[in-house]
Amino acid sequence: MLFHLNLGSNIEPRQEHLRGALALIEKIPGVAVVGCSRIYATPAVDMTAPAGPFLNCCAAVRTSLRADRLLARLKEIELLLGRPAASKGACVSRTIDIDIVLAEHLVVESPELAIPHPALARRSFFLWPLLEICPGAADPRTGRPLRRFLAAEVVPPILETLPAPLP
Repeated sequence: MLFHLNLGSNIEPRQEHLRGALALIEKIPGVAVVGCSRIYATPAVDMTAPAGPFLNCCAAVRTSLRADRLLARLKEIELLLGRPAASKGACVSRTIDIDIVLAEHLVVESPELAIPHPALARRSFFLWPLLEICPGAADPRTGRPLRRFLAAEVVPPILETLPAPLP
């Protein structure tokens, strides 16, 4: 199955955290990174304290792992890269945040995981990188193309784009 992951960091060295996370994702047995967007810089939103801008990118990964197993491995990577386990769900600065934002036509709603990501259609740092590598992406519940959400007001603004973290 093809999963789309959003990776974000707002603690320096931000680009290195993104590259490190992607390298560790590639080492998960049965997971292959098959695409990666450019990096998008955005202001932090909904933070509990003042925070610097985030860098985000989207990675497409192909795997036979179930969504819950993939999520567990991604959480291990977050811990390895210095994200405290207690910070998940909190709006605090972080070395790395890895979210499953979309997985083909899969819909998952559990306390641990929601696919598609609940904020997918409202956040520029999810939509722009995802649509860069998957321009035909659609909401699996409605079939509505995600590109249509860009016509609505998505936040925060894109400050700049940088080259993809993978060659």
